[in-house]
Amino acid sequence: MPTVRISDKRYRELEKKAVDATIKSQKPIPVSAVINALIDEKLKEITADTVEKNLIKNGK
Repeated sequence: MPTVRISDKRYRELEKKAVDATIKSQKPIPVSAVINALIDEKLKEITADTVEKNLIKNGK
């Protein structure tokens, strides 16, 4: 499995979502589950244009 690097700011946002989900479900929700849910939910919406705009926005 490849390793993907994300910014500290994004990771903190993912941690907050995991904490919110844990509080609501009363069960521990790992950050990886939040990432998988995000990917599953939004993968269909991603286009080549979206990726290119994101690369430009983040200076890469």
